[in-house]
Amino acid sequence: MLRCLKDVALPFIQATDADQVLETLDAVVSPVIKAHAVIHDPDRKHLYHPGTSSNLRADITTALARHGPSLMARYVALNTLPFTFAEATRRLKPTGKDRWIFDLCHDHGILDGVYCSDWPWVVIYKSDHVLKGSEVSDEVRTVLEVSAGMAISRVKEITGHAAPATFIKLSPREKTVLQYLSDGVLISDIADRLALSEPTVKTFVRRATKKLNASSQLHAVALAVRSRLI
Repeated sequence: MLRCLKDVALPFIQATDADQVLETLDAVVSPVIKAHAVIHDPDRKHLYHPGTSSNLRADITTALARHGPSLMARYVALNTLPFTFAEATRRLKPTGKDRWIFDLCHDHGILDGVYCSDWPWVVIYKSDHVLKGSEVSDEVRTVLEVSAGMAISRVKEITGHAAPATFIKLSPREKTVLQYLSDGVLISDIADRLALSEPTVKTFVRRATKKLNASSQLHAVALAVRSRLI
């Protein structure tokens, strides 16, 4: 579902401002979800897709000034995995003043969406209908999460929020294996191409994943692409 990660990362790298990052994000995820994204940064600012209405922007600014951080914002800070608006509503069962963010979204035709957190950064995908079934499968959530991570990484660079780069040294073989994985090549095929056993290839993947402090093989490939190590 997700194209070659290097191809996905390139337009993010080429983006020169937040608007271009958000437009790129929409273009990347459009095959799996039709939703404009918003990025929430550590300064409690919202970076909106250029197509977001001025009324929505104004209403959110007013509501935040009146109510402070929403129940959803507090919830996303504690949840690292992607979740939908509908799922959060069922779990939180908001009442009274805690309903303001849910009511505001509904009033602006935002009936659902997906939150992807790299706390304190958050990408919010807004949908004009309730997302069901294949629209929010595990595979779709992975695409949204990886794409959100690339968008956040680029916005950090553009806005000066990026932390000083930590030097990570991958061996030539580790780089080669991650390079093949980023192109969608299977472990068995990588082993054939490099004349190695599959367990040996998996060892290189594990080592690279540990060096990158990644949570999974896909996360390792995404981090390597974002850091331009491959």
